[in-house]
Amino acid sequence: HVEPPCLEGAEADGPIHHACPQRRIAIQQAGQFRSCVVRGERQPGALGDPGSVRRPRLAPRGGAAILPRDQGRQGTSIDGVEDPAPDKDPGRGEPGARRRRYRRTLLLILLAASVLRIGYSFVIAADYPAGDGQRYSLVGAVIGRGGGFADPFDGRPAGDHPPVTFLVEAISPAIIRTEATFRGLPVWLFGQRLTMAAVGVATVAVIAAGGRRVGGDRVGLAAGALAAINPNLWINDGLLMAEAPAALATAVFLWTVYRAVDSSSVAAWGLVGAAGGFGALVRSESLLAVAVTVVPLLLWIHREALTDALVRLGVCAAVLVAVCATWIVPNLIRYPEPVLFSTNDGLT
Repeated sequence: HVEPPCLEGAEADGPIHHACPQRRIAIQQAGQFRSCVVRGERQPGALGDPGSVRRPRLAPRGGAAILPRDQGRQGTSIDGVEDPAPDKDPGRGEPGARRRRYRRTLLLILLAASVLRIGYSFVIAADYPAGDGQRYSLVGAVIGRGGGFADPFDGRPAGDHPPVTFLVEAISPAIIRTEATFRGLPVWLFGQRLTMAAVGVATVAVIAAGGRRVGGDRVGLAAGALAAINPNLWINDGLLMAEAPAALATAVFLWTVYRAVDSSSVAAWGLVGAAGGFGALVRSESLLAVAVTVVPLLLWIHREALTDALVRLGVCAAVLVAVCATWIVPNLIRYPEPVLFSTNDGLT
């Protein structure tokens, strides 16, 4: 038999109020306690909360007082139910520890991906780019020097490829103005390869993020590790062609799709449209990925509310068109004949 607790000034036979769920349950289950309303006094700073209520002692008749948790008495039990320490929250630190472990491991994967790609850039540093790689490199140099999208040989408008790869390869010539050489080629050309290496590392990070969203931390790290060492990815980073930015654009698009499927908000599908438009400005055939992915998904997810599907599809399409218009509209102005993404000129 447990003596019922008694508090001076407490109202008997009222509902039980207690800050600790375990202690409240213990009191309710014991059946021998007289229920009472514990009137606490609000004290700033108690239990680490400026507005928390400090509980008075529960004193059984003829027994010692039961100290509240915030007065240093840990492990106090009522009817065999343990009162946990104030700062102990089962599993509270585990999510944070997992996140830190994931980030540390991902950082090592990205470091390895960087070393591999930069090393490869040094290996092929003496190789002059050929084919489309040469075209991207030279037009990027013209843009970096302030000449705009112009042919490096005759100055005519350069619209034989969408703009993103040109802009990526314009970063190095815009920063490196010297005519110095490295292994017989301009330093800014080696800088272009390092820029593409950075694009490749970003692709690894986004692939890891996509894998994590699909299957958790382990899947994300496995996907990132495979992307870091996959020759189909890193070999393109030194060729100065559109494949490296296209891989990044594809990874970003897939990540936004998974995110939109999880949230199903209108804004999330707008972000999918932006990612699809960005991909089209890298490789115009990326529009096919938007068509075969977004339309079936929306119709399936919102099959019982077709209006919701059409609204999200309309927002996605509108954002995609707005992004693509930043390249299409100037082309329609500067060319005598209609040009959308490309003049379709070149070896391809």
